[in-house]
Amino acid sequence: MRIFRWLVLAAVPVALLAAVGQGNQPPKAEKPDLIVADFRLEDDNFVLEVQNQGPGTFKKGTTIAVVSGSRRVQGKTVPVSLTVAVPLPVDVKAIETVKIPVEQLDVTDFTELSNMFKVELDAKMKLNEERKHNTYYRQLDFTGRQIQPARGDYKTGTDLPDLVITDITRDKTYYYVHYTNKGKGATGADFLVSVRSGNKKFDGNFYYRFRVPAPGEECKTGGLTPGRIGLTVTDECEVEAVIDHEDRVRETDKTNNTFKKKFTK
Repeated sequence: MRIFRWLVLAAVPVALLAAVGQGNQPPKAEKPDLIVADFRLEDDNFVLEVQNQGPGTFKKGTTIAVVSGSRRVQGKTVPVSLTVAVPLPVDVKAIETVKIPVEQLDVTDFTELSNMFKVELDAKMKLNEERKHNTYYRQLDFTGRQIQPARGDYKTGTDLPDLVITDITRDKTYYYVHYTNKGKGATGADFLVSVRSGNKKFDGNFYYRFRVPAPGEECKTGGLTPGRIGLTVTDECEVEAVIDHEDRVRETDKTNNTFKKKFTK
């Protein structure tokens, strides 16, 4: 009995040490999270915006971004690529903007440029970040030929978004996922929506990414062809959708990103 009591008394200090961080050791430092907030054409420049989603801060410095795409020359597609030094956004939700003269791509006419460009941050993989898998960005139709959906103000304020799915609907042709931002803020991150029925799943088209909407704004995806998840639009079924299944967006709540709905004939 004495041995048992001694073991219990000895275990108490160990538990207390664990609770305070192993003998008053400081807690682990929070890491920053570098993302591409925007990439667009403006006058004669590419404009690249990078943001720190947090929760940690960067030390002052630079990282390497690789911008790649293509242009059309005499009917042929020619790949183009630029390596750019980008200042690190130090504070949480801070943004750094870099202007890249289009002439560096040896382009005299914007119509020569392809619609698709890719930006890869931290090309040398040197940064210690919260997320390492969201430092690339694909922009479709950056020349502005398409109407982009409205996005939240990611440049001001300190609040974060909270992405949630509010409904799944269907018409005579497609399925649609409805979503909103229940949070009080936004970041410049992008995301996809994954849809599943049974063992058939479609994780979205990474060329067509969604932007974080303003708080309270009701949005919906484009139509999903039902065959992609093994259905028709008349099936009796259960459909599950997950918003930001890649975990690219820093949110206040990641536990509410899944939504399920049953459809009857």
